[in-house]
Amino acid sequence: MTDVALTAAQQTAVQRRTVLVLSLGQVLGGIAFGATVSLGALLAADISGNEALSGLATASVTLGAAACAIRSLDSLRASDVVVLSRWATSSRWSASPSSSSRLRCGSSPSSSPAS
Repeated sequence: MTDVALTAAQQTAVQRRTVLVLSLGQVLGGIAFGATVSLGALLAADISGNEALSGLATASVTLGAAACAIRSLDSLRASDVVVLSRWATSSRWSASPSSSSRLRCGSSPSSSPAS
């Protein structure tokens, strides 16, 4: 593998394109996920013939996400759980500009700003 030295302008351009591509991927993925859950509910109702079972698709997705979250919780330290529980029960839990910056997706709870 060869190392290529980039100028500051080239590095900025690469970073800008990278963020744009990742952002676009997140938007498209979110749209696809929403469509999948909605169509899953319609399909479940159509196949079962019972509208009461239409929530089965959404419940399955929710349970799967919960199982993944529980698995990732195994790696948390006790101090991380304390920080998360304090953050979750604080008055900043409401949708405010400061709450969205408190804990970013993909960041470690112990690296988030203190209250």
